[in-house]
Amino acid sequence: DLSLFCFSLMRLQGYEQDLVRQQAEKGAGIFECEEYSVFSGSVVTLKESDPKIVTEVIGGNFNGQMGSAVTPSWVNTDSFLTAWEQIRTDNRYVNHDWVVKLDPDAVFFPKHLKVMLSQRAPGVGVNLYVKNCALNAPPGFGMYGAIETVSKTAATTYLNGIQRCKQELQWNGWGEDYF
Repeated sequence: DLSLFCFSLMRLQGYEQDLVRQQAEKGAGIFECEEYSVFSGSVVTLKESDPKIVTEVIGGNFNGQMGSAVTPSWVNTDSFLTAWEQIRTDNRYVNHDWVVKLDPDAVFFPKHLKVMLSQRAPGVGVNLYVKNCALNAPPGFGMYGAIETVSKTAATTYLNGIQRCKQELQWNGWGEDYF
């Protein structure tokens, strides 16, 4: 059976905190993954009945601006780069087949994703991402939005090249899904 490591970045302002708490209470969405991390700017207890279910604190700009010359979405690349560095540091993702980034307001059914991946994806050990959008900019890309799925091997490749990307790309003003 396929195994998922899922993560999300939760803003402390607005509706996301309430949505993530409701998911935690119901054991739904990200909390149905075999392992998960919810990152935020401070520690937040997510499940009243289990005070061990809390956010992981990372730095970054969780209240970035909306839109730039490059993207109409949130300019939040720095927060996601920090989250990916934490994922590398704790290294739990390597115990799973796939890594899934979820927006807190994403409607997500891990069982459905696992069925789709088991039917369409080749075996483990391959650099893969799930193309989830018809938008083709940059050409051939097509991975944007609330749910982004990559194989463990692709996550490792990304993490091994992240410093080079940060140095060589003009990424300021980008949203995380463009980086």
